[in-house]
Amino acid sequence: MAETVGQERPPIQTRRLLPTDSELNRMNRIANGAARGGITGVNTPNEAFVRILAGWSCGIDAATALINIKPVDGRLALPEMVAVAAIRRSGVGDIRTVVVADDHATVEVTRADWPNGRAEKITFSVADAVRAGLIQLDAKGQNNSRKDNWRKYTSDMLLARARATAKRRYLEEAVGGLPYSPEELGADTDEDGNAVNVELDRPAPGWTPPPSVATATTLNAGPASVIPLTETAKPAPAWQQPTQPAVAPAPEQPLDDVHKTLCEVFTPATADQQAEAKRLFKALELDAVTWVVIIGRERAGAKSIKDLTSDRAGELLARLEKVRQLRLLRVASNLSDESWSNALKKRAVSKDVLLPAAAVDEIFAKLYDQVTPFKRQEIGVDPAPEGSTAGKELPPSAAGSKLRSAA
Repeated sequence: MAETVGQERPPIQTRRLLPTDSELNRMNRIANGAARGGITGVNTPNEAFVRILAGWSCGIDAATALINIKPVDGRLALPEMVAVAAIRRSGVGDIRTVVVADDHATVEVTRADWPNGRAEKITFSVADAVRAGLIQLDAKGQNNSRKDNWRKYTSDMLLARARATAKRRYLEEAVGGLPYSPEELGADTDEDGNAVNVELDRPAPGWTPPPSVATATTLNAGPASVIPLTETAKPAPAWQQPTQPAVAPAPEQPLDDVHKTLCEVFTPATADQQAEAKRLFKALELDAVTWVVIIGRERAGAKSIKDLTSDRAGELLARLEKVRQLRLLRVASNLSDESWSNALKKRAVSKDVLLPAAAVDEIFAKLYDQVTPFKRQEIGVDPAPEGSTAGKELPPSAAGSKLRSAA
């Protein structure tokens, strides 16, 4: 359908080459939430972040990108229906459906920078699909394609192919980062072009540290000659060392959350911290599912205390130990189950081990004041003074003398 003279065209949206730091931070938070929720088909924050970033480059919102952008054979793909919507929002042009039949589909392409009245039509037919190997016809001329989508939704698949051709031929800059649909990359799709049974993201291989022995290239040897540095190795004479102009150091810039995460040196939890984690796991009577949730809240994708840095593990273990003491104070203060349940609901959690550190400190302080000092020592919340028997089992002789004195 050609545009009429004088028709107002939508403004073309120009995008920056890279998102801002604040946008990257927002993408990172959304990616972590999506990976924890698991309802958008992503199983790691990395894959979720890449989908969001790819969608941003095409003007697609984060939710749409997470749901529709799928990895197929190592490449990201976008359904044609979503691509057409992105093209329309960009203002670059439009792809309109003209004809959808059992044997062919035709679309019409217009661009905002074309003269008024110009429109190009693209048709994709069953004959084109047969030549491309997408449809196999039997001796009777019936569609005998091995893919269900080309057998059951032939007209929809023809329309998707016509849109894809029009997009790459005339509107390539609108979705340049995602030129192909899942179906074009070989994935099984439904009638809307959405990929089904796509591959899940795999975690990246672990980083291998370089060898501990440093190496250096001799001055008179070829580029492939490498010798280990030893204590006897001497630096080159001053006249052989290249001179470089002095450059003033650049002022140190504050790092945002994303850069801090990228620059963080991973120091895993210590053996003592791992042992403490096992003790608290038993003391708090946790199950494996809850434990994974607790760990995952500290670091996206983590499933074990070993996946946390030593500092992060220390903070987590300190909070869980305080939760253990909090349970003792709850019993000692005779707090009812209803009051306890209301306290958790007020803080939007179902279990005390999921309370944030600030909430644990708040509840702990309230219950702490409701329990006597002797009782706190007896249950082990407060350290007992040296020589005190609070919280300790008395030997039989001492217990008998205490009973006689009480009588």
